[in-house]
Amino acid sequence: MQIEEWPLRDGDVILTKKGFIFYTFGYNHPKDHIITFLKYIPLKYKDLFDAKINFLEWQWMLNNDPLVRPTELYYGDILLSILRENFPEYLYFSKVFNKEIIVVPKLEIKTIFVPKKGFSLLVNKENPDTLEKEAISLIKLLSKTSEVPLNNFGIHGSILLGTHNEKSDIDIAVYGYSNFKKVKDSMRTLVSLDPSIKYLLDHKYDMFRKNRGLYNSRRFVINATRQKEEIQEVYGNKVYTPLADISFQAKITDNTEAVFRPAHYKIIDFINLSSSLPYVIPDEVISMIGQYRDIADVGDRLQGKGVLEEIRNIITNEKTYRIVVGSGRPHEYIEPYEQP
Repeated sequence: MQIEEWPLRDGDVILTKKGFIFYTFGYNHPKDHIITFLKYIPLKYKDLFDAKINFLEWQWMLNNDPLVRPTELYYGDILLSILRENFPEYLYFSKVFNKEIIVVPKLEIKTIFVPKKGFSLLVNKENPDTLEKEAISLIKLLSKTSEVPLNNFGIHGSILLGTHNEKSDIDIAVYGYSNFKKVKDSMRTLVSLDPSIKYLLDHKYDMFRKNRGLYNSRRFVINATRQKEEIQEVYGNKVYTPLADISFQAKITDNTEAVFRPAHYKIIDFINLSSSLPYVIPDEVISMIGQYRDIADVGDRLQGKGVLEEIRNIITNEKTYRIVVGSGRPHEYIEPYEQP
């Protein structure tokens, strides 16, 4: 199967042959599989999930097929067990990550929705509806103010899939670190000068991220996607081994990679708050959870709870360590820490 966009990037959307909607997670994938999380389930399969997973009350329609959406995107072992019993083709044991992960095999893909292509199609659409017109207008405004060309923008979410309604949000992708920073700066300018743009600050981390807003009362969000040349890691060059749960504090030395998902924070001054663990020094914190992207600056301290992992470079056999937040275990988090 020839797929022009292969390998997929974080946020690319996959419709499978069975009608499931999966979202691509990250940028580091096995050769013929894409690491994903499950977003929408065909209504006809809902009963297989109902006993263990809660669903939102609404339904979405894609190609006249009704879809339902779990209230949470990460159900850990619960979801794995359901897929193992009913849809084992969506599971894959990764020797790189030393665990079973949710994937879509290349041969199971029916359609791929790419945010960048989705926006290109939207701009050229003959009769866009009211929400689509607002999305086009907002992105053009951000592009003009930031001087980031339109071909570095994408459209995510229900607009990309064509499942939106009059209450839907505008979910924007910006391709490239420097472009994303320019767009965020332009948003700050617009908030101060343009009454149609306001920051949306109703979540705990919004004051740090400053990537959510209102455009003429329409909610929108802006997130970063890597350009292809920004994807450095090759699947299989490193092996990750979970060691133990850990609570920690640390100081950020580099947050350049924190705008993407997974979010990477380089750290020093690490304090291990789990005294029973072996004494090793991790040099970065990785968040698999999107809400922890871009929540702190260089020089700030983080605190949190996650999983300590060993990283072995297959080529050099060098070992380093990292902390992963969002491994599937409960109560994992990171947050800025202010010393008393």
